[in-house]
Formats: sequence, structure tokens, C-alpha cells
Amino acid sequence: MQILDRLYNYVNYLLKLNTLKSQLRFWGFMLVLLPCVSLMLVFTYYELQNTKREKIDNLQLMITMQHATIDKWFNERSSVIRDMTNWPVIKAQEPDIAAINDRIQQFLQSQDEFFNVGYINKDGITIVNPLAAPGRDVSDRLYYHVAKQGKEYISDVLIGRGAAAGQPVIVFSSPVFDEKGQFKGLIAGSVKLTTIDKIMQQFHFGRTGETYLVNQDGLMITESRFTDQMVKTGVIKDTSRLNLSINTEAFRLARQGQAGYAAYTDYRGHEVLGAYRWLNSRNWIIIGEVEQTEILEPFYREIGIMFVCFLTLMAASLPLSMVLANRLETPIRRLIAGADAMRTGDYSYRVEQSLIDGSVSEIRDLCNIFNYMAENISTKTETLNCANQALTEARDTALDASVAKSQFLANMSHEIRTPLNAILGMGDLLWDTSLTTEQEKYVRVSRSAGENLLNLINDILDISKVEAGHFSLDKVEFDLTDIVEKTCEILALRAHEKDIELSQYIAPGTPVNLVGDPARLRQIITNLVGNAVKFTESGEVVLEIKEGLQLQDGRLELSFIVRDTGIGIPLDKLDHIFERFTQVDASDTRKYGGTGLGLAISKHLIEMLGGSIWVESTLGAGSIFSFTALFDRGSEQARAGQLSIDCIKDQKVLIIDDNATNRLILRETLTAWGAQVDEVSSGQAGLAQLELASANDTPYSLVLLDGCMPEMDGFEVAAHIKAAPHIAGTTVMMLTSNARSGNIQRCTELGIAGYLVKPVKRSELRQSILNVLGRCQLPGASTLHDQQMTDERQQIPVKILLVEDSVDNRLLIESYLKKTSHQLDMAVNGEIAVAKFKLSRYDLVFMDMQMPVMDGYQATKAIRNWEREQGLERTPIVALTAYALQEDTAKTREMGCDAHLTKPIKKSVLLEAIARYAGGKQT
Repeated sequence: MQILDRLYNYVNYLLKLNTLKSQLRFWGFMLVLLPCVSLMLVFTYYELQNTKREKIDNLQLMITMQHATIDKWFNERSSVIRDMTNWPVIKAQEPDIAAINDRIQQFLQSQDEFFNVGYINKDGITIVNPLAAPGRDVSDRLYYHVAKQGKEYISDVLIGRGAAAGQPVIVFSSPVFDEKGQFKGLIAGSVKLTTIDKIMQQFHFGRTGETYLVNQDGLMITESRFTDQMVKTGVIKDTSRLNLSINTEAFRLARQGQAGYAAYTDYRGHEVLGAYRWLNSRNWIIIGEVEQTEILEPFYREIGIMFVCFLTLMAASLPLSMVLANRLETPIRRLIAGADAMRTGDYSYRVEQSLIDGSVSEIRDLCNIFNYMAENISTKTETLNCANQALTEARDTALDASVAKSQFLANMSHEIRTPLNAILGMGDLLWDTSLTTEQEKYVRVSRSAGENLLNLINDILDISKVEAGHFSLDKVEFDLTDIVEKTCEILALRAHEKDIELSQYIAPGTPVNLVGDPARLRQIITNLVGNAVKFTESGEVVLEIKEGLQLQDGRLELSFIVRDTGIGIPLDKLDHIFERFTQVDASDTRKYGGTGLGLAISKHLIEMLGGSIWVESTLGAGSIFSFTALFDRGSEQARAGQLSIDCIKDQKVLIIDDNATNRLILRETLTAWGAQVDEVSSGQAGLAQLELASANDTPYSLVLLDGCMPEMDGFEVAAHIKAAPHIAGTTVMMLTSNARSGNIQRCTELGIAGYLVKPVKRSELRQSILNVLGRCQLPGASTLHDQQMTDERQQIPVKILLVEDSVDNRLLIESYLKKTSHQLDMAVNGEIAVAKFKLSRYDLVFMDMQMPVMDGYQATKAIRNWEREQGLERTPIVALTAYALQEDTAKTREMGCDAHLTKPIKKSVLLEAIARYAGGKQT
């Protein structure tokens, strides 16, 4: 054992050290080990195969001999019974019963194997039976029926009856014929299995070898060598035959008519090697088995001897390999010590010159290189330590600055948004009141300044998220048309103030049911279209969307193009406009405001969406911003413009608009709906086209008329139509970029049937056409006025608790809800809010998160705990806060809020939140 332990430690030592010494010793050892192991494996394999083959050959020879002996025994017994049928006393025409009985008795006395022999007549009645009274009817027995057919019969092993009860026997029978060849009866004899048992027991060999017979049902016919042992262990109950069921691999293969050998688990659960053969004449199976442990004992002895020899050879080779390794390792041992010293940080170690001079050339070069390296490392380590210390101090300073910046941005966002909420909210309320022209101008400037300030704050927060890597994408299903139309509807207010045409165009066939992040897409479109409006003084801004590439993974690429007629971008600025804090006009006296962050944020979001952005521009003529984005297809792939409406189909429509883009959008939309569309670019051309159609008796059903056109505007065209009797009956709809209240009054006076503000939504255009033509209305569609009236009629009072410490914001929310039927209760801090919540039930809670005494986080947590203690249903709580970072939203959710609304809050957003989160009170 000591030798084995030392060998193991030595090999382990070699494997752990990657040194020249270890390599020399290892390969010296392997030169001896590998041939020895290879020879041992080859010898082991062939020896194992030879051992098994020898046992298999012996087993097969044994069962072959037994097979022949058993067949011979059956043939001899059949011959004996056959000879008895030819006895004269039996062949006689009138058999002498007494003589037959005497002859059978004599036969039984001379034959120990035969248990009994009987004579049965042709009717199946026993005539002679030494062990039983004659007259027994055996016509139901199989051996009688076989004999009646003139055939001999040999049964399977049976358990005897009567005097032979419990004894295993085999019944032999042979028919008796008279002189005319007629069936006269049969001789039947039951034979003991004594001889067969002797045949099987003669071939027991070794400690575990045995042979046995199994019938076709898997029952053992002969006794097992291990019967007594199995009775003691409870495997079988007694030693009677046909009491042990066999279902081994050998039995299954033999039943298929095969002969051969196999390794398997025997009926005792031992691993054995067995040979098997099917006895065709008897439908029996003969199996010979011996346990594998006994077979392999000689093999294991030989392997043990070989292994001892192998270890002896290995032990003899170790000194040889060590001597070889020591002769080569001594020159470099000092180098190892030097390297170890450098590993521990001691760079003063140098290899002595005497060692260098006495070494071979390769080792000498290695030592010189080591000394040179050690000198350089010592110098550079000192420099590096100084640099690392400076970098550590700079890193700590940067981390502190980043935390301070994030906290500063959050605090500044809160402090600015809180008063801004009141400023914008009051501005919106004031805008809805009756104002003079001068007052409208002042309020418009105030609202615009507030919106610009809010955009500035949002841009700063977004760029902070970009730097921190906190931007993430949602994946929800949305309607592209809805996103584009609502976004452009908001931006249209800015465009109309500058008398700019703002158009949106989704190319026909473009999928609009998409899966992606609609909020980020809306932010990109808002930035790009908003910039286009800001830098355009006249002309138009067009948003165009069309289908791009179909990717192999099933995703869809869409192309977005924002085209304007603005100031354009100089060529030297094109490569820099997507950088942060960059604008085309960067002078101190620049005309256009903004931080220059919008395009940088948009570029980052587009790349997150799997797309790219680029720009083409001509100075003074306008710019074209293009970007792509990847989306998954929605569940129902609706496509833009592919809707045919029977009520509009085949209607003649004339478009009068000086803007080519608007005409293109209207023409393709109406054509997709099945209308017959003509277009002209001026009022005079439109009137001429109406006159021509009337003269040809093909009048137009509808005229879509632009309100703002040069030379002759839409109102002048409408007045001419009204004054001309032959075309006065034509239905006219006004599409305008100017939503002044006076225009609506003028439309009524001129008999204009409909009035829509650009950019026109498809759904509104479709429903308005149906309304003005007096046609059918689409299911679920209604006009804006009808919808507002329906919302007011369906509104049910909601009891709301507003928790807000700012007087201005409380007044603003109260003003928003003044014309509604909702009941508003207020609390100035979280402590008062919790007390009020416990005294009264509310349908909805608006919770400011930053308050004195008890903030909104603590108040929300206290309310949720109280609800759980009282077993109450959860009341919706909406955070109404000026904190707008993503972690702020996550924190309010964690505290128990159901939603997070960021100040400043629009009236429409507030009412939508009430309708959504107090849904149990809404019809």
C-alpha cells in the first residue's frame, strides 16, 4: 500500500506542476506506462473473450448431449407403448380381460419407470387399470381423442391423480386396431420423470452450474439445483414440479425457436451466462446456466498476476525517469526560485552570473532575459502603482458625481414639474374660457412656453437614462394607425399656429397591427416631426410610413420618412446632428430653442428597435429624416387602406387641394374604399371640373375642399358652388389646417356639410363622409360630439381622495373635476389621508409621493396594510408625482400603487385615469 500511495502522490505532483522537471518525469514514466497499459488492455480483452467462449462452448455441448438423450428416452418409451398394442391378448377379437390385466401387472413389475398402464376400449371406458377400478369413462381426455384419430400421443408433464397424486408424470398412448384396421381402443401409460431427472442432474458442474427443462408456458419441469435454498428464502412454496415460473432472456429467445447463448439475470436474480435450445419434438426448452462470478474467477486470478507484474515494472521505471529529469532540471531550478520570488512581489531577485556562465546556451539566454525582465518589471510596477492610485481616486470621484447627478436630476424634475403642473393646467383651463384676441395670444404663448419647458425636462431625463443604460423596451400589440394619428393630432396644434400643412401617410398594404413598444415609437415620431415643425416657417411637414424588408425570423421592417420644407441643414453639420447638445443653429442669437438632445435620444431608441436613422438635406429647401424599425406582426394583420365600404363604393369624389401630398393621401384612401376619385390643385380648376361633370350628367357626390389655398381659398370655392344652381346640390366637406371658431360658422352659412381639421384621421374621415352623404354608419363608430355626449350621459359619480400638499395642484385638480359629477375629498399629507381613508370608503385615491409629515410611499403602505387587516377589497391608488424616472415608477408599484402619472397632468389624462382605475363605478 505504501508503494501505491507514493505512486499516487508522485503522479499528482506531476500533474499539478507545469515545469520542465515534471514534464521530463512525466514523459519518462509514460514511455513505460503506455506500452504496458496497452498490452494489459489487449491481453485482458482477449482473455475475457476466451474465458467466456470456453464456458459457452461447454454449455452448448452439454445441452446438445442432454437434448439427444432426452429425445432417445421419449422414443424408447413411445416404442414400448406401441409394442404393447400388438400383444396377442389385446389383438384378439374378444380380448381376455384377466389375461390383459396379468400381462400389464407383469410389465409394471419389470419396468420401474412406468407408474401405471391401462387398456381403454373404443368407447373411452377403462377396461384394465391396475391402480383403479375399471369402468371409468375417459372419453373426455385428450389422449383418447388423439388415439381415436389413429395417432400416438405424448403429454406434457402432468401432476398425477388418484394413486399418483402429486407425482409428475408423462402420459404415453397408442391406438389399438383390429385385424380389419378398425379402431378398437388404446393403451395409455403414465411414466415417471426419474430418468429425465437423472439426465439433467448428471451435468451439474461447479458451484453454480445447472441445466433444467422448461415447458412452453415458462414452468420449470425438472427440479432446480437450488430448490431447497429457494424454499427457505420464500421464492417458492414447495419442491413440487411446475411450481417455478421462468421468464429469463434465454427463455424468451428460445421460444422464438432460436438456439444460442446470452448473458442475463436468472430466475434467482443472479447474473449468469446461459445456453439454450428448443426441443422441437416436445415443445420444451433446455437451458444451461452458470454464474458469471464463477466463470470470471480464473480470469480475475490471471489479471491479478498481470497487475502485480505491471506494478513491478512501473516501480522499476520510476528511478530511471527521476535520474533523467534531475540531470536536466538542475540548471533551471534557480530560475524557478527567481520566478517564485517575483510572484510574491520581490522584484529585486537576479540570477547569479556563475549560474548563467555554467549553463547551456538556451538556459543562458533564458537567464539573461529573466534578469532584463525583472529590472523592467521593478521600474514599471512602481509607476503603475502610482497610476492605479490616481485612477482609484478618479473613479470614486466619478461615482460620487454620478450619484449626485442622478439625485439632482430627480430633485430638479420634481421641483420644476410641481409648479409646472399648475402653470400648464391653469393655462389649459384658461384656454377653455371666453377670451379676447389679445388674451388668447398671451395664453397661447404661456402654454407654448410651458410645453417647451416640459419637453426640455423630459429630454434631460431621457439622456440621463441613456447614459445610465436604463432605457428598456416593452413588447405589446398596438395599432400603428392609432399611434401615428394621435401623435400627429397633438403636433398639428403647433403646425397650425405657423400655418404649416402637417400630413401623415401610411402607404397602402402596410401592416398596421404590430407588436413592439408603441411608447418609444411615439417618442421618436414626436421628436422628428416636432423638429420638422419647429424648423419650418412655411410649406409642409409630411410623415410617410411604408413596409420595408421581410426578415427571415418573421419580423417586419417598417420605413419612416419625415419630410419638411424648412431651413435645411448645412453639409458640414450632417455628421454631428445626432450628437448630444448639437443644433444646426448653435449661435448665441439662435432663433430656435431646444437642448439638442431630441435627435440623440431618437437615434438611441431607433437602434434599440433594431433600425437605423439617416438624413438628407438641402440648405434652405428642407430636410428628409429617414429611419427603420423592426416589429413583430400582430395577431390580425390588418393593412393600411385595404377596407372597402359599400356605402362609399362607386361614389364620385372630387378633391380640391393645392398640396400634392394631401391629394395623394386622400386619393389613395378613398380609392381603397372603392370610390371614384378625381383631383385638382386649385379652386378655379375645381369649379371647372364640377361644371364639366354637371354638363356630362355625371355629377360628383362629394367634394373634399381644402380651406387654405392661394388665389381662391376654400370658402370662396364653396360660395361659388352655392351660387351656381346646377352644382349647388353637391355635398361639400371642408378640410382645413386652421381650427378657428369663426371658420365653423362660415361653413354653416355656406352650406358646407362637414368640417375636419388636418391631419385628418382615417376613421373620422370615413365616418364624416358617411354622415354627410346620409349613408350607413359603421358599427361602433360615432362622431366626436356624439361620443362626448355619450360619455357625459354614462358618467357615474366617483368618490376620489386627493392627497397633495401643494395648494396650487389641489386647486388645479379641483378645477379639472368641477364640471364632472365626481366627489373630491382632499388631504394635505399622508397622515391625514390615512385617517380619512379609515373613516370613509373611496373609489379612487390620487397620491402625491413627496409630502411633509408622512410621504406618499408610507401612506400607501399603511393603507394597503389596513386593507389586508380589515379584509377589504383593494382600492385603486394612482401615484400623482413629479418624479419621472423609471426607478421612481418601480418604487411606487412596489409600495402598492396601481399606476404612476407624472406631473404635469393634462385634464384628459386625469379623466382617462379615473375612467380606467375606477372602472367598477363606470358603465
